[in-house]
Amino acid sequence: MEFPKWKKTLKNILTGIGRLSGVSKNVALSASLLALHSGQSAAGPRVPLNELTTASIPGREIKKYSAKYLLKSAVNSRFVTRLIQHRSHSSHSSHRSHSSHASHSSHYSSTGGAPSIRVPVPAAPSSPAPRVMSPVEPVFGFRDNFIDLAQSLNQWRIGAPTIEASSVDESVSLAQRSGRLEITPRSGIAGRHYNGYFSRIDWNLTGARAAIEIAQTPAVGASMIFALASDADNWYGFVLEDGVLHFQSKINGVKTPKVTPYKASQHHWWRFRHDVLANLLFWETSSDGITWKVLNAETPQISMTGVYISLAAGTSKVTKEAGTAAFTNFQLSRAY
Repeated sequence: MEFPKWKKTLKNILTGIGRLSGVSKNVALSASLLALHSGQSAAGPRVPLNELTTASIPGREIKKYSAKYLLKSAVNSRFVTRLIQHRSHSSHSSHRSHSSHASHSSHYSSTGGAPSIRVPVPAAPSSPAPRVMSPVEPVFGFRDNFIDLAQSLNQWRIGAPTIEASSVDESVSLAQRSGRLEITPRSGIAGRHYNGYFSRIDWNLTGARAAIEIAQTPAVGASMIFALASDADNWYGFVLEDGVLHFQSKINGVKTPKVTPYKASQHHWWRFRHDVLANLLFWETSSDGITWKVLNAETPQISMTGVYISLAAGTSKVTKEAGTAAFTNFQLSRAY
């Protein structure tokens, strides 16, 4: 063999050995990363995957060599995680040949360096914000629009504390329809016959206001009552009867009514309001439930710390056709 030819042959052999050495190093690095992910490496402690996502690995590049993708080194920890998780690339141990990966050449470019790939690290779940519940009732007192019968009966009892027990008549019908409490007095019968709702508990109405909207008035000869009552002999009330609106006080069984002609447009709402500083109880009316007019005021003669709220209707004499009284939108709240 001629010397120049032998020299060229030796050079080719040495170059081939160098290439094989580089390939083995790259394959070894790929294998070590895969072992790290699977926890099979005995060389060191197992590293959780979430630590891989936050660790920092120097960036290099991915090269394509003889139709095989070799990880020359990691681009960064996020890319390592992405590569490990990529099923077609993380299962190299099960592949006899790597030639099947030629179809994935669009994932990683052999020119222009490493691709820019970011795998977002999921944020720790935040605790749900405390849910703020809107109360069915205001902070003080309660309200009722008379739509839910079960709810209403949790707040009211059937009866009329402003009326002596012998005159409370269950035959005076009660109904809740379309957001109204409807009370239908008996027609064509003598004597006193009343029925209605009254609050299940007695309320401390010091500094409070209690309002009701009048949805329908009964016929002449029947009456409807909105009252604050301690018992049948001690109460304050709005009483509508025969076209006259009474601002009535009954203390120790003695009535002292004040009256005004009833005007539906002006007296559509009735309200009691207790002023703590002046210690006065006001009877107020409104056309819209917003602007109120004081029609009567008295210094309470019964305690405001424990009174029942009463909605009632009935007859005290023979009435040919009593009609129906209807209340809606009851509200009890603090006055200030």
